[in-house]
Amino acid sequence: EWCAELKDKLPTFLDKIKSFVAEERLNKIFEDPNKVSFDEALLLSKVISLPLHPKFLNFWEFCSGEEVFTLLLEIKEKGTLGQEIILPFVGKVKTILEKALVPHFVLEDKIKINEDTSKFLCYLIEKTHLLAPNEREDGLSYLSRLSGLTLRKLSGSVVSARVGRPEAAKPRYMDPPTNVLFPIGNSGGASRN
Repeated sequence: EWCAELKDKLPTFLDKIKSFVAEERLNKIFEDPNKVSFDEALLLSKVISLPLHPKFLNFWEFCSGEEVFTLLLEIKEKGTLGQEIILPFVGKVKTILEKALVPHFVLEDKIKINEDTSKFLCYLIEKTHLLAPNEREDGLSYLSRLSGLTLRKLSGSVVSARVGRPEAAKPRYMDPPTNVLFPIGNSGGASRN
């Protein structure tokens, strides 16, 4: 979808795009859109109003703006920015990361956030002023307003269901027995043919 939007805008903005992305590199991006770098995706997003590549986003729409703001403040105040973001283990931060499905892992008493996600979060912390979110603003619209970029939802529509383990379920018996629904008489047992 991202690549299709880039192809749609290409004829209109070709001169602008070629000023910062070589044509050979552009062809490689069309071959495999997941190989786009964060800097290229950011420039494309700013210059031609293309949404930021989904590779650098997570499910921020599942979080509130206040939760994302809390996460960004924790990273700014206590985190180490670099290829990966490393910050001290805090329960509420881990909960927010899990809610947004951000790839991370806990090592001893530290949380490490993976490289692709950390690039976008580092950009927000270093290049923007962290403003408080509006009331009832979801995380994605807050990040979009904060960054000035178009950000799209990754989730689309979500349908969830509870999945049990039928092989571990106990047999259920009806009282009275169900031979009224399926009349088989008094015979049959477990194999009701």
